[in-house]
Amino acid sequence: MISHRSPIPVASAHEIAQEVASALAYSRQTNGDPVIVTPLIYPGGTRVTLGIRPLEHGYLVSDFGSGAREADLLGGGRIFQRIAREQAALNEVRFDSDMIFDIEVPRDALVTAAIMVANASKTAVELTAFRLAERRHEIDLERLLGRVEDILGAKNVIREAELVGASSKWRVDALVHRPGRLDAVFDLVAANANSVNATVTKFLDLSQLSNGQLDRFSVLADKEHTPHVAVLSSTSRLVSIEAAPAALAA
Repeated sequence: MISHRSPIPVASAHEIAQEVASALAYSRQTNGDPVIVTPLIYPGGTRVTLGIRPLEHGYLVSDFGSGAREADLLGGGRIFQRIAREQAALNEVRFDSDMIFDIEVPRDALVTAAIMVANASKTAVELTAFRLAERRHEIDLERLLGRVEDILGAKNVIREAELVGASSKWRVDALVHRPGRLDAVFDLVAANANSVNATVTKFLDLSQLSNGQLDRFSVLADKEHTPHVAVLSSTSRLVSIEAAPAALAA
């Protein structure tokens, strides 16, 4: 017996696009107020949300202060304030004393206003996170250099040394003279792809000219979260920030 099954309906590309779009951004009610959940994501992983409030002659679009709260969670509240003012000016929105990004617009400008406020809030938090990471890196490097100088002597540690590789000049965090042994260079590598890639390129070029006459160390600030460790290890010896002074002196 032949059964005739009805074909399973196939959604049109337009219907699929609508489904995806509605998942990327949607609205909800919070304490009776309408909220737009955007597809933009703060560094902490939460999504950028916006509020829309009707006014007498238009609408107020704001981030409810969510950007400031995210920056506080990162420990960068004070840094965020200056960055937020810069981003508000760039995006042509306001950033007021309540740490809120907002703008008043007529109804026909609501979409553009939402994009501007969301971008300002997200970018301000991203730049705050970046500045905090830079500051931590500088502090870690200064402590590391001080420990290496304590062991090998400050005269044997040349900070921000410039060396010539096979194709370019490179600046390393330090060149270390080790009497009776090969000199060593090291970079403190942050746990992100940009830092790793920069160190790989630098040490690969230096290795082609040094012919094994220079020991290269990549000091990992956070080994667990450092990407492309295998590639990095092909150009240098990997050591943790805690073990680096002893490794350089050995």
